[in-house]
Amino acid sequence: MTAVERVQRGVERFAGVTRCEHNARTGSLLIEYQPGVAQAEDILAYIADTAGLDRYSPDRETGPRDPGLIAIDAVREMNEIAHELTGQRMDLRTMVPAGMIGMAAYAFAQQKGERMPRWENLLYWGYQLFATFHRPEIEGGAPTQGAPRSFRP
Repeated sequence: MTAVERVQRGVERFAGVTRCEHNARTGSLLIEYQPGVAQAEDILAYIADTAGLDRYSPDRETGPRDPGLIAIDAVREMNEIAHELTGQRMDLRTMVPAGMIGMAAYAFAQQKGERMPRWENLLYWGYQLFATFHRPEIEGGAPTQGAPRSFRP
């Protein structure tokens, strides 16, 4: 018996559940129930436990998430991807300053107008970012090994 079949049979036994239908094409499970007789939280907990999934836990906060926290989560995920793609050799703490320093070199050699920031600004910003992100290593700590660190200037 598959996990879906186990879940479906178990959910159909809940008091107040009127229908439980699985759609293999979409991978969805439609459950119709009578509010007040069956509780959605109980059904979700049963499904998660039976199928070996993490339980659903709604955020305690109501309303929209802080855009800053969304941006931080996105940067952390990009940092992990960059670290993985480079074979754990670099993360965004190194790649972003290196990119800015590369842009500084390009701007120094090729700049003919005011399209880009001045090369010395890019060089300074790249150095500052690198120094900030690598402060523990610069101040005498051991080099960072393993998983990438999150951005914390």
